[in-house]
Amino acid sequence: MQNIINKIYKAFFLVLISFSSGIYADDYLLQSWKTPDGLPQDSILAMVQGSEGYLWLGTNAGLARFDGVKFKIFSHWNTPAMRSDKVTALLVDRNGTLWAGCDGGGVLRCEKSGWSSISTSEGLSHPGVTSLYQDTDGSVWIGTLNGLNRLRGENIEIFSIEQGLPANIIQALGLAPDGALLVGTLTNGLAKFSRDKFEIPEYLESCTHHSVTVIRADGRGTSWIGTDKGLFALRDGVLAKLDDQDHPITGLRSLLLSHSGKLWAGTDGNGFFSVTTFDLKVEPVVEQLQDHYIYSLLEDSEGGFWLGTFTDGLFRVNHKKLAVWPAQQESNERLINSVLLDANGFCWAGTRKGGLLKLKQGEVIQRFTTGGGFEGSDVRALFEESAGTVWAGTGSGVVNIIKNDRTISSFRPCRGSQPYSVNTIFRDSHKAIWIGTSRGIVGFNPGESLEAKDELVLPDQDIRFIEEDSKGELWIGSDYGLFYSRNLRFVQYENESGVLNTDVMSFFEDELAVKWVGTNGDGLLAIKDGTIHRFTKADGLRDHFIFSIEKDSFGRLWMSSNQGVFFVPYADLEEVIAGERKMVRCYSLDESDGMPSRQCSGGVGPSSGMSTSGRLLFPTVRGIAVFDPTQLAIDDTAPKVMVEEILADNRSVTDRDSLVIPANTSVIEFYFTAINFQSPRKAQFKYKLEGFDDDWTLLPSEQPRAAMYINLEAGSYRFRVLAANSDGVWNDEGASVEFKIGSGFPIIPILLLLATLAAGILFYRFRRKEPSNVPELKDKKYSTSALTEERALDIEKKLLDLMEKEQIYLAPDLTLKKLAERLYVHPNYLSQIINDSLQQRFSDFINHYRIEYAKNKLLDEGENQKTILDIAYESGFYSKSVFNTAFKKFTGSTPSDFRKK
Repeated sequence: MQNIINKIYKAFFLVLISFSSGIYADDYLLQSWKTPDGLPQDSILAMVQGSEGYLWLGTNAGLARFDGVKFKIFSHWNTPAMRSDKVTALLVDRNGTLWAGCDGGGVLRCEKSGWSSISTSEGLSHPGVTSLYQDTDGSVWIGTLNGLNRLRGENIEIFSIEQGLPANIIQALGLAPDGALLVGTLTNGLAKFSRDKFEIPEYLESCTHHSVTVIRADGRGTSWIGTDKGLFALRDGVLAKLDDQDHPITGLRSLLLSHSGKLWAGTDGNGFFSVTTFDLKVEPVVEQLQDHYIYSLLEDSEGGFWLGTFTDGLFRVNHKKLAVWPAQQESNERLINSVLLDANGFCWAGTRKGGLLKLKQGEVIQRFTTGGGFEGSDVRALFEESAGTVWAGTGSGVVNIIKNDRTISSFRPCRGSQPYSVNTIFRDSHKAIWIGTSRGIVGFNPGESLEAKDELVLPDQDIRFIEEDSKGELWIGSDYGLFYSRNLRFVQYENESGVLNTDVMSFFEDELAVKWVGTNGDGLLAIKDGTIHRFTKADGLRDHFIFSIEKDSFGRLWMSSNQGVFFVPYADLEEVIAGERKMVRCYSLDESDGMPSRQCSGGVGPSSGMSTSGRLLFPTVRGIAVFDPTQLAIDDTAPKVMVEEILADNRSVTDRDSLVIPANTSVIEFYFTAINFQSPRKAQFKYKLEGFDDDWTLLPSEQPRAAMYINLEAGSYRFRVLAANSDGVWNDEGASVEFKIGSGFPIIPILLLLATLAAGILFYRFRRKEPSNVPELKDKKYSTSALTEERALDIEKKLLDLMEKEQIYLAPDLTLKKLAERLYVHPNYLSQIINDSLQQRFSDFINHYRIEYAKNKLLDEGENQKTILDIAYESGFYSKSVFNTAFKKFTGSTPSDFRKK
């Protein structure tokens, strides 16, 4: 009989679905959250996605709401209707109402009007809730530790053994293939509820003595039942068990049928599984998981896959969008300076400490390090002279020549004892070789002997790149600016705005002869018809540091940066230049997409590469990011935006209808979010207070999602916030809140009057040379500040901790506004503290820390191989001139003189 059932089962199963072989480390990424990340507790007993897009998580210590970045916790401490913090079951009904079943607290219901609860006092059979389900007529079924409850409106009907249930402890509720209700019990298997009565058909008797833990219907005629003894499928009146002797699956705790038709199974201690296609075998998946107790599974609206574990918190499974080379890395080979794809299809990688690597399909097939004729472990510049011959310039000023996988010679392009590095090597259309170093450029004519030279082009400049445009002119980028060749001379580029002397890192000329220049902190420049157009974060770019530029076959401009790799549609850039668009769409990749690190490498070359098949390669500090632009799926769905909370002088504003905020309110704060789970930390925001702001304020993705306004005048206002998802698609409607500031007692003018009178008294007593008991007033611009002394001391302590412990001053784009946002304080308050309490200007305050850091680096013998410019960048300075000026100001000497001490 069992063989017949199995044959029937296989027949309908094969028609039903086709399963993948599993989720493996090579194809997927696991992102995790635990209590240190904001979870109230690491047991995720239930999961559901709400109508607004939030992820709701049931734990042993409360209900957590998650937007992808932060958690908001609901417990009996802040939600009076919540009678127990252990949340065991979750449901979102057809009206969008959230239901939470609690162990010992009944059911918690969240509606627009607020939270309410249903327990034994309201007629529930038992306060220990185990499962929730809404049937086709809208009734909510509540499984408990003592009976089953049906809630119709506000009426509760109780069912137990007396009404035909096989047991009173209910564990699972779900839909049968014929539309009836299936009820799973702790000790006596399944029952079916149809036509207002319970029955146990003969085909359900095979799991009579099983503990049924989970029921899921796939909507195509099959219901999947998980029990303590295995996985069953119910279809066409047949209940069949899925048997696999190699991987027996028992202790089922959770099931998920994804939108693509895949079935996933989590167990109570036996791991996580999927089902293969034709042989119906069960295979373990997600090898990185340490916790084999998978209590809840969820697929979100973006297609993301979530796992809730019993001891290890929350996980999201993301598809990798790229590969990482080398596939197997040694520790000294992780920091990649440059990449080169040669004519034979091999990849060459210059590393910071591991020498030169030759790779084939991501695997290292040969290494060149000090010895055997090769000099230097810090390989920076790469150049293919001919098929099979590669030049490698090093940080110690040596150029190695490799031919047929053997180092045949090496030479130094510069004479003298001053240390330098070889950053880039280029051959122009006239076959001349140009070698860019940290001391300038050395040129070799065709056939000229490769011997060290004294004379350098652009001496004392750190050369980033040497490129040739469509007219045969050479373009050179250095820390002193952009240069090009004219009449056998190199001149600095300038236009009607003056000389372009910003620190430049990369160069690309498109088919329209537009020159695209990446800078070291000043964004992307487009030189078109003699005019320079600058693109920054305010225009939609992900970062101001552009290390390399490539253009793919789809007309997209790709750039590498400190914030990962990103691309912008070329048409967007043109439309911004023409004034037809305000911001570009920016699509980015970072660690959440599989990059080994968002910190890319630049300043030497080549700092990117494109294969003949169109694959892009970008070096990073932890390997090479390799991906195919044709395989990248772009999310065109704009995120939903919400204003979550409003604070007026630190008091929460709950009633937003006809909102009137009292007059003389000092600080109004708006906290907002956008639901985006694929790469939530890459979401971007911009906000505007209509009636106060003239333009939008762009909030970078790394900043807190909040806006703050102080001392608003009486009147009507409208706060608006817009958001873009991780692929740069904006929700242009966003969210908004209208409010009024009431008119009241004019305290501020009176305070100003009193301050003026006090100043007059001081002046009068000073003229009479009499002692005064009136304390000296602070700077006038702070006379109306709401900053208390206690609050100022707290901010000052947090500020110093941030500087000394987290070394935030090393961020080159740090501003007063960004620092204030990290401290959750208004920039005016932070400026007051730095000026008054610390007696410094903001720039001096930051640069003091940077110079101290640089001094330690310059005196460290282990940093001798680093150039002064390298140390300047590591210390948070974005240009050589700014570093030199600040160093002289704080130490009285130049960096080079200080290093010689």
